[in-house]
Amino acid sequence: MKCVLVIILSLVSFDTIFSQQEIFFKAGNEYELKIDLAFRKRDTINGEIFDAGGSRIKTTGQPIAYLAILFKLLKSNDETRVRILNQKKVTSKKIKVNEVEKIEMGFVEDLKYQTEPSLLTILLLDDQKKEMSQVILTIEPDGTFLVNGVKRGKF
Repeated sequence: MKCVLVIILSLVSFDTIFSQQEIFFKAGNEYELKIDLAFRKRDTINGEIFDAGGSRIKTTGQPIAYLAILFKLLKSNDETRVRILNQKKVTSKKIKVNEVEKIEMGFVEDLKYQTEPSLLTILLLDDQKKEMSQVILTIEPDGTFLVNGVKRGKF
């Protein structure tokens, strides 16, 4: 009995049994990201907005920059679904090659002050909803825009 157990354990490593599969970044030439920046008026209650530290953020009542990302899948490696995760909500839907998915992030000012989630993860899934690859978007407090940890600009 011990011999059979040793043979099975030698064929299957503990890593494959007890660890989660690492999700790799989607190759840069397999997707396209475009920034869709519009100017909108902020809907506020009593005109007051506070940052994560509790400090009041000035609001002028004027339109300010609102960020959305246009994501296009250029090449699918059996990826048929997209799951978009931020700290507030999760959305999931089917996606096709060359189909544009608009992902709203929020007001740039809020993303920089981190009153809105400044980290967004785009997971690409197969038909069985297995995570195949990912794209991670981040806006740092200084306005630096990162895609999979690579600087792509600054707001």
